[in-house]
Amino acid sequence: MKLLPQYSIRLMLGITAALSGVFSVVGLAWRGQGWAIGISLGVGAVAVALVTYAAFFFILWVFSVVTAPLLNRPLRVGRTTLAGTSSPFAGAVLRPATESAVEAVVVDEWDRAGDGMSN
Repeated sequence: MKLLPQYSIRLMLGITAALSGVFSVVGLAWRGQGWAIGISLGVGAVAVALVTYAAFFFILWVFSVVTAPLLNRPLRVGRTTLAGTSSPFAGAVLRPATESAVEAVVVDEWDRAGDGMSN
């Protein structure tokens, strides 16, 4: 059992180089460079949006996991029922990739036809 995570020197140098580039742009933005202010605000807005989306997903996922057993209902994801699972990703069935959009529509209509081939 490993007590400490294993990091390579290449990974640490890559992270250091990437962050030095980011913070040099932020430093130029602090000094009043217009293009650096725009890039810093854009990157910051994307980061805030991603954190917000992740937080909302986590809140709704916890809510669905807590309320599903209380209501005696299986978890539902779209048209798929995930009975007895605790995660919306645990029992998902993946369909084989189709080569064109027309083929995907045909497969979807074939599943709705009630021929017993859909899950």
